[in-house]
Amino acid sequence: MSGSSAESCVAGYEESAEEAGTEFDPSVADALDRSMVETSDNGDGTAAVSLGGVDAGFAMVQGEDGKWYVDSAGLI
Repeated sequence: MSGSSAESCVAGYEESAEEAGTEFDPSVADALDRSMVETSDNGDGTAAVSLGGVDAGFAMVQGEDGKWYVDSAGLI
């Protein structure tokens, strides 16, 4: 993800974090590397995501355009 998509994602997270009373620290993203991201098939059309072997707490779902997106329904 890059450009305006990444900016929108960060803005949405910041709004959610603000509502929850927590702060988003952008430096956290600097510690992540693609090699740390692992996915596995959940068997229901979604993919589980782990970061460095730790469950990321969200799943991905494939959109009609073939791209993968955070399954926001699982975050609510």
